[in-house]
Amino acid sequence: MGGIPKRDLTGQKFGKLTALKRAKWHTGNTRWLCACSCGNQVEKFLSSLTRGTATHCGCVARSLKKRPSKAQLIKDLLELKRVRDVAAKHSTGYRTIHRWCKFYRLPTSNLGESHWAAKLTNHDVELIRELVSLGIPAKDVAEKFEVSKMCISNVVNYATYKNVI
Repeated sequence: MGGIPKRDLTGQKFGKLTALKRAKWHTGNTRWLCACSCGNQVEKFLSSLTRGTATHCGCVARSLKKRPSKAQLIKDLLELKRVRDVAAKHSTGYRTIHRWCKFYRLPTSNLGESHWAAKLTNHDVELIRELVSLGIPAKDVAEKFEVSKMCISNVVNYATYKNVI
């Protein structure tokens, strides 16, 4: 009985993995014993190797930057103020910093000029509130400070400080 010819991957490289030998048949798919360049040996499905979805033993994911301690994250947020600055220090994105803050149950939104997306200073916010209370139209105030009318409305109504830098 001929059947389907078996592919021989022995010695072939797939990213950091080198196929050593056929391991076992598992639910309709052949597994291969592979050696990773880090020294680990793992079994991977033939289809994962040939499609390029298996390229390492997991060592790449383990080598990525680990989450800082809660104390270190609080210290960095207090020192650097802006989430983007903390992200740059840890070589990651600001969304990752927000995820870490959520993990540690820390507040993720900085208020006032320390907010990462802020466009106005605290002094500007007080000035905007004063100008609008004197009767100057929000449209004119928005043009002067180069922000939207909605931003002026939010600042005047104490709805948000996220537009403040």
